[in-house]
Amino acid sequence: MSTLLNALQIDQYIIYGLMLVVAVLLVVVIVAAIARGRKQSKQQKQQPVEIQPLEQPTVQPQPIALEEEQPAQQPAEQEAPKIEEQRPVAKTAKVVEQKQRLVHVLYDRSFKARVMQADDQLKEFYDLLKNKLLSYKGVKSRFSWSGESFRIGRKLYAVLAVKGKTLNLYLAIDPNTLLESKFKVEDASESKKYVDVPTRYGIKNPLRSRYALELIEMALEGIEPSNAPYVDYKLPYENTAKLVEMGLVKIKADGSTENAKLVKADIAELIRSKITVAEADAIVPDEFVSAMVERSEFVLSEGKKGIVNIDTISANFEDGEEVTLEALKAKNLIAKNVGHYKVLARGTLDKKLSVYANDFSTQAIKMIVLTGGDAYIPEKK
Repeated sequence: MSTLLNALQIDQYIIYGLMLVVAVLLVVVIVAAIARGRKQSKQQKQQPVEIQPLEQPTVQPQPIALEEEQPAQQPAEQEAPKIEEQRPVAKTAKVVEQKQRLVHVLYDRSFKARVMQADDQLKEFYDLLKNKLLSYKGVKSRFSWSGESFRIGRKLYAVLAVKGKTLNLYLAIDPNTLLESKFKVEDASESKKYVDVPTRYGIKNPLRSRYALELIEMALEGIEPSNAPYVDYKLPYENTAKLVEMGLVKIKADGSTENAKLVKADIAELIRSKITVAEADAIVPDEFVSAMVERSEFVLSEGKKGIVNIDTISANFEDGEEVTLEALKAKNLIAKNVGHYKVLARGTLDKKLSVYANDFSTQAIKMIVLTGGDAYIPEKK
């Protein structure tokens, strides 16, 4: 029995020894595994350093990478020019703001300027009549602001003037002697300017130009022809800016024209067949009214002051007629003892009239001119 127990103890020791050996082996294996793991981790940490030269390909192809990035960088490179471009644009805008200040102007054209800017037909008529007038001995011509006069010495025989788009011939002939003739002349004797040349004849077509030649022969009857050679008197066209420089056109503006854009207030484009006071006020600024009035040397009579309204004139005169103090008295539209009168705006005007008065209201002038007529006041003494 004891022998059996001793054997069992020996086996027990052997088992413990084996277990110890196994434990030691396990520890060794674990330690070895840990050591191997640490070594591998160290190798992995050292690997970037060891293969750092291999990263150069990623650095060396940077030019390629940059080329691929260039499209993205181009906008950034273009932004600088855009900013630079905006600076002059901003400056230009400021300059434009200054130059875009609008100033409305009216152009007071001389007779010479009107002929220069007229159509070819009017220039032909002018050339024809001037050559005819200067074909007589002693006849000299002289330009004034409103026309061209033809004299022998101090005696006035003819005047050429332009009204609208029509060349008008004024002659030293009594218009009453032509009442029954083929010439449809007008009596201009009411204007002091044309007292010496009271017969007015508008040249609107070739037939009238031929009749005008006959009238010139009548006016200069008894004057010996000079047989002067034909001269081309057609005046070359010039634009308005050039005519202003030449002093043939005067500018009347509603403000300073310095550093401003001039806008032509062309009354001809605004003319209509019918207009009210409110419409006239809305269309034309008051600053232009002084430039819309014309001066004429018509005769004034003694007496008290009277007034007449535009709508009264419109109702009692026909289109194209002249409104004078005498005509108003003849129609009983003004008292007989009135020597001078003022025209006031009221109601509607639907006719083209030439109105001669001592004074006008601002609105009355606008209404007369905007229907194609003319407002005349006396010449300054």
